[in-house]
Amino acid sequence: MRISFVASPKPAAQEIVRQLVRLHGQSDTRDADCIVAVGGDGTVLRALHATLLEMSGKPVFAMRLDDSVGSLANRLDVAGLPDRLQSARPISLKPLKAAVRDTSGRTNTIYGINEIVLLRQRLQAAKLIVTMNRCEKSARLIGDGVLVSTPIGSSGYNRSAGGPILPLGSSLMVLTGLALLRDSNWANAVIDDTSILDVAVLDPEHRPVRLETNLEEFPNVSEVRISCCHDANMILLFDPDAVDHARLDRRPRQDSPR
Repeated sequence: MRISFVASPKPAAQEIVRQLVRLHGQSDTRDADCIVAVGGDGTVLRALHATLLEMSGKPVFAMRLDDSVGSLANRLDVAGLPDRLQSARPISLKPLKAAVRDTSGRTNTIYGINEIVLLRQRLQAAKLIVTMNRCEKSARLIGDGVLVSTPIGSSGYNRSAGGPILPLGSSLMVLTGLALLRDSNWANAVIDDTSILDVAVLDPEHRPVRLETNLEEFPNVSEVRISCCHDANMILLFDPDAVDHARLDRRPRQDSPR
């Protein structure tokens, strides 16, 4: 099996990769059968993002350092890697896609693996209008912002903001408000990943809002359309005993913003 090893800049991760390369060799990322990432969740996300943009469908197997927060990674063990890769359980991931425009008219397309977040840039609360599937009914949000999360990201920022955890591999997204004021016409929602969300920023010149992912930032947003990118395919490999089966089996009730 041809393996491409990548690591975080931490000296410990670099040393582990040197050991792995001595044991298994180092293949070019494009020619490899899989990518093995050593580090924390940031390293995993960068590896997945590379496969999203350039090598769709190439699997990523991650191992976390002892001092890393690595909910997307497996335990660290230099020995027995080929057997672990052969028995690993694949989880197919679909990223979020944001078609975003700023107040000057500049546009961009940004992908989010864990979540896409719209956040206020100043002390003033953000004022947002969220519309789902281009329907006339919309929800008003006043507060710090809103996030849209994938299943793999739902146990992170989304959970700390009070959103529900989604089953891994499910065809769902979660929509969670951040530090909302009482007069917001809003309820958090679990929605189908075929949904299209349009978010308009009210008074963006005086209440500026930025869009963030784990890897990118886009300031001074005026409007954004967020959807699940079904054309892209990312595969994350887990040891069979590392998968949280409760997250695979539990399917939350689906609601809509009101």
